[in-house]
Amino acid sequence: MDQSQYTGLQASIGLGRASDRELGGVSNRPENNVLSFWAEISYRLILQELEPNAQYRHNSYTSRDLRKLRTLCSLFRLSVLSLAGRQLLPLRSPDGFREGIDGLYNDDHFDEFNRVNHIRGQSGRGKRYLSDPSERRHAILESIAQWPVNRWIEFGEAWRFLLASGNSFLVTSEAVTLYFAEQQYGHLGGHEHVLSRVYLRVFLMETLATLGIIDIAYSYPHHLWPDFDGGWGTDEMSFCSRYDGLLYVRLNALGAFCLKVTPHYEATPVRATVPWEVVGNGEIIPSEELLPSDTHRLDAWAVRDSRGAWWLDADRVLDYVVSGGSIADIARFLGEKCLNALPETLEGWLSGIAAKASAVRGIEQALLIEMCDTGTIAAITEDSDAGMLCRRAGDQYLVVAKKNLRKFRSALKKLGYALPESKLQP
Repeated sequence: MDQSQYTGLQASIGLGRASDRELGGVSNRPENNVLSFWAEISYRLILQELEPNAQYRHNSYTSRDLRKLRTLCSLFRLSVLSLAGRQLLPLRSPDGFREGIDGLYNDDHFDEFNRVNHIRGQSGRGKRYLSDPSERRHAILESIAQWPVNRWIEFGEAWRFLLASGNSFLVTSEAVTLYFAEQQYGHLGGHEHVLSRVYLRVFLMETLATLGIIDIAYSYPHHLWPDFDGGWGTDEMSFCSRYDGLLYVRLNALGAFCLKVTPHYEATPVRATVPWEVVGNGEIIPSEELLPSDTHRLDAWAVRDSRGAWWLDADRVLDYVVSGGSIADIARFLGEKCLNALPETLEGWLSGIAAKASAVRGIEQALLIEMCDTGTIAAITEDSDAGMLCRRAGDQYLVVAKKNLRKFRSALKKLGYALPESKLQP
């Protein structure tokens, strides 16, 4: 993963605050309102270096559709990032990423196979026969760790290598409990290894590509049917799963590090094709059409004028820092887009905001207690017990941390004072 991929992930976190109804569905299974955009998604994701002369279907969409498309692309899985994930992402920590991948080996809370919602029986009788997701992931990751780094592999070759390397696995021990449409005629008995191939597609796209440890080339999935072609109950289906369009995979440098193939990883900065102009007064002039991730990134801490230029805004920068970002993120992003170093005046301005943003060392809930006179305040603050639990605020007030309220009340009682519940404001 290079610096631009980190930037895209960070931008997507903001987009992930949009309504979950965009994805729809329950039980981790997306509904058809997402699938109507896959043609456009696949067209934009195909890598021309793989098949430069290929022709792909490109439907016509309105600008509203494309805005929704960009949101949907970013919402997948990122909309449910945990607090630990949101804290990790701004740090750009490969070691933290590696720890997360290590945890993936033993995680059975989420089964990517549930995303193949055309295959029924997974939540019924067939559930008891499904293998643990961690067992499948372990086999796949052991195989991927032997892939060549930064080299594209056709999906069929990746599947054959998994089998040849002794890392085969089963999704279920009773494939007859899984089926298309109706169990009696549409059951998948005898297709155990085909189900494993389906799961491999899902895991590569749903988890590993989302995490950024592999790169993928994906095509329009409709009517490809690489698995279960002509199966009973599939006549009215366009595909087995939305992952049928997976064509090529590549283990990137971050993935090699996370899978302990290589001992070190350093993200490679990606600069704009034509460098941006960043002026000392905070003006940012892009030299090319912005990617959606760049637009969202800039919008977090800059305002756009009628000419298309962006201006750094102190209020937005502070809001960005409060929401979990950092001044270093901004400086790094702009530095990647410029040919030269950032102007000194701009670096000074950013440093000033960074210093003020870090001035607050901590926040704690507390109570402001009004006392009758300064003599009482002195008696309390000078006491060896009560004085340790409060701070003086002016001539008439004491401040007590909420967590220390019970101890403070007991200390006051020993001094002969009371702190009635009726005096506490809700």
